[in-house]
Amino acid sequence: MKTRNTLLAALLLIVFVGVVLYQLLTGLSAGLESGQAGSAADATAGASTNSSSEGSDDTVDSVGTNSAGAVEGFEQCTLVRVVDGDTIIVRISGQEDTVRLIGIDAPESVHPDESKNTPEGAAASAWLSELLTPGQTLWLQKDTSDRDQYDRLLRYVWLQVPTEADDAEQIAAWMLNARLVQSGHAQAKRYPPDTRYARTLEKLAP
Repeated sequence: MKTRNTLLAALLLIVFVGVVLYQLLTGLSAGLESGQAGSAADATAGASTNSSSEGSDDTVDSVGTNSAGAVEGFEQCTLVRVVDGDTIIVRISGQEDTVRLIGIDAPESVHPDESKNTPEGAAASAWLSELLTPGQTLWLQKDTSDRDQYDRLLRYVWLQVPTEADDAEQIAAWMLNARLVQSGHAQAKRYPPDTRYARTLEKLAP
């Protein structure tokens, strides 16, 4: 009888241990599957975030800077020095070139004929030299003509590329030709056929 009870107890113990082991193994398996699913979800979310981030960077590059979202037809250059109130020397692709700001006329200050140079011209040159810094990046915009009889580039010069080239506020703020007229150091002057901004420049005169 005693032996029978012992065997029964042992059998019950074995069954109990089996049930416990089964539950442990089932729980472990479920945990592993949950963990793998979570990792897959995290990976997917991470990929989505990275993709979104990359798209955001592309957006910043294309419309968040002034070279982006900017109007076509602008050429980047580096200022070498100011010549006078309406003429500068710039470097384009490693080559120096002289630029005559169009649509305006400043008094003479460096004319070979000294009698033509004026205090107003010297003031215009000094004002422009204070506004600009050698090595500064500028942007050139062509109208119709490319060069004048002195082989100078004829350009509107911008401190910053506009998002709307014909916007009066951006012209007043960022176009060097306009800034000279506003300051009273140059007058708006039409030089056909380069008259795209003639009316705007004339309205900016003090």
